[in-house]
Amino acid sequence: MAYYTDDFIEEVISQNDIVEVVSEYVPLTKRGRNFMGLCPFHKEKSPSFCVSMDKQIFKCFGCSKSGNVIKFIREIENMEFLEALEFLADKAHIDKSRYVVKSFSKETAKENHNSNLRDTILKINKDTAMYYHNNLIYAIKEKNELVIEYLNKRKLDIKAITKFGLRVCKRKSITL
Repeated sequence: MAYYTDDFIEEVISQNDIVEVVSEYVPLTKRGRNFMGLCPFHKEKSPSFCVSMDKQIFKCFGCSKSGNVIKFIREIENMEFLEALEFLADKAHIDKSRYVVKSFSKETAKENHNSNLRDTILKINKDTAMYYHNNLIYAIKEKNELVIEYLNKRKLDIKAITKFGLRVCKRKSITL
């Protein structure tokens, strides 16, 4: 799946005149500044489908569908946004490769997200463990009686604490 810049979307819209595109699907007649026709999205007998050349939008006053040229192609051809964008780019002979930001599958995007999330969680866990480990070492160096009594009761010495990165969380009975 490709991701395109906003400039690409703007160029696709500007290079595809909505009146010309809609005229390929719906017979339009000029009425004042706008073009009118029967709506392709629902059955009707009198025209309620309006296309504005000035604003480059369409609006049906019967079913309330509206939008720009990309939205029209999405609705009429039953396409996703990127499919409609590429369809219109091809129609206007626009070089898509100049506007590609990234191209990768949904699976790759999900894997990247999961990997970043995993890395973030591991970093938070490591930082938290280091915080409590440092507090324990500080309490030992300051000869905190409650901490030393707790460690002796558990038969832990400074080598084991350092080797395994042990820590003691703050509790009401232990003040660090």
